[in-house]
Amino acid sequence: MLVAEALVMATAQGAAGISLREAGRRIGVSHAAAYQHFPSKGALIAAAATEGMWQLAAELERAETRPARTAEHRIRRIAAVYVEFALREPGAFRLMFAPEVAHKQTFPELRAASDAASGPLQRAVAAWRTDLPTPTPQRGPGQERELIVSLWAVVHGLAVLALDAQLDEGELRVEGARRPRSFGRLAARAVARLLAGASQR
Repeated sequence: MLVAEALVMATAQGAAGISLREAGRRIGVSHAAAYQHFPSKGALIAAAATEGMWQLAAELERAETRPARTAEHRIRRIAAVYVEFALREPGAFRLMFAPEVAHKQTFPELRAASDAASGPLQRAVAAWRTDLPTPTPQRGPGQERELIVSLWAVVHGLAVLALDAQLDEGELRVEGARRPRSFGRLAARAVARLLAGASQR
């Protein structure tokens, strides 16, 4: 219940808005009892982030395993699911990447969940590479890792812009009443352009 309340708080104010004492008060748990479950605010954030990360990992794995015409289509689907998850679960998403849990090796369960969430994109990019002409020295492991980071950066950046309402108005606004789907389609198109450029290197 403390984790659920932390997610509610994070939806409104991000990690900065979480208070272990306040979370306990809201669910009728004493300050001492709350600290018995989680010794610090960071521990509560890590627990909530871990729950969210496992949920994201499950959704991305489903996107990965569904039939797809090509590896590129699979990557595009993974990108769309990532952004749609962020917009559906803003509290969890903000905590998953909060500064308080940036060093995930401090939280082994969160580290494992994070690795699981990154797996579908890594595997899809590896499959995409096999569809390319014979690999050249420029298409070695280092470039593949760089491409994965670039894809993640584009999709994650779009998710954050959407969450922060930076694309709701002005010349660069994203149209569409069904926001998660609209941004998901935009993410898919963005990664398609990035892959097209990468395939020419």
